[in-house]
Amino acid sequence: MCVEPLCVTGRVRHGVTEIHLCQRLDIGPSYEAFLSCAAENDHTSRFLPEGVERGAEFPTGWDVHRVANLRPIDSYGRDAVVQGYLDLVKRLHTCRCDARQQESAGIPHLFDGRESDQDMDLGLKGEAAVVTASSSGLGKAAATALAREGADVVVNGRDRDRLDNAVDEIRAAAADGTTVLGHPGDITDPELPAALVTAAVDEFGRLDHLVTSAGGPPPGLLLETTDDDWNDAFELLVMSVVRAVRAAADHLRADDGGSIVNITSRTVKEASDSIVLSNAVRMAVIGLQKTLSRELAPAIRTNAVLPGAHETTRIQNLMSEAVERGEHDNYELARADRVAGIPVGFMGEPLDLGNAVAYLCSEQARYINGVALMIDGGEHRSTL
Repeated sequence: MCVEPLCVTGRVRHGVTEIHLCQRLDIGPSYEAFLSCAAENDHTSRFLPEGVERGAEFPTGWDVHRVANLRPIDSYGRDAVVQGYLDLVKRLHTCRCDARQQESAGIPHLFDGRESDQDMDLGLKGEAAVVTASSSGLGKAAATALAREGADVVVNGRDRDRLDNAVDEIRAAAADGTTVLGHPGDITDPELPAALVTAAVDEFGRLDHLVTSAGGPPPGLLLETTDDDWNDAFELLVMSVVRAVRAAADHLRADDGGSIVNITSRTVKEASDSIVLSNAVRMAVIGLQKTLSRELAPAIRTNAVLPGAHETTRIQNLMSEAVERGEHDNYELARADRVAGIPVGFMGEPLDLGNAVAYLCSEQARYINGVALMIDGGEHRSTL
């Protein structure tokens, strides 16, 4: 839908934390809108376009999820942050409301009738990918995004039950005709990366994309760590990538070439407190990624994504541990504090990251190489 965006801006107060939301919606030109709702969990919300008198109720029952691939706005629901406000934002994110509902609510027609919720075709259909550590979290999101675009995917994880569940969920989201193959194993096993590549080539007859992911090392301060902690972190974060690239490189070079995307962390740009192992060791992955972007080019493009806070188990665990250390009184305040520093006003969902990975793998990103892409809602302040 190619119309000027309407900027909807809102603010709610949760304890001592103000949470700001600014979404650019792909709906009509020349309208100003304001959100208002009661602050005491009152589910009565209002949408007030220019020219509509205050009090006109926004209709219920509209398709609530998204406009033109915008993320579902449901993250705050888990913290019960003014649920009526969130319901309103969800209702605003719709491209399927009909004209009669708009007219009955006194709302001007905001849509031009063209479809706005079509997925971008990234040209990945029939290609093949290996995604390491992908039975949960951001790795799973990357595998899901690739499968939705039609790429055949090998999914990997240590826990067999979790892996099986992930494979089922990714298959359910995948494009028609897509194959999703589960392969159990620990990425710190020196033999596993080669086994994943072999599984992909045997099953799909090709390998076009390698996405490396890994769970983070344990949090902690420097003086709390041992040499074994550092060695384990290096095996997990760095050597798993080295071995995967070694195993995959020749296959990625075949045909028209391929891509590598390393999922790391925004901590390579700005260190976070109390996770010294992640802060230090992930830097080696970025050094490797930048080197490979020249060493393996032009046949293979190599990029990295640097996720900030996303709604994953690891982030939830880190916030819980911060509460245990006495940094916050409870989990809700820890989470509110974490979100308060993100300019877009919400914590990312895993697919926000996964979609970026799929794009970087695609031919649409053919001129993007050697980039470490920050995906953190603008939280990182540096211009570099």
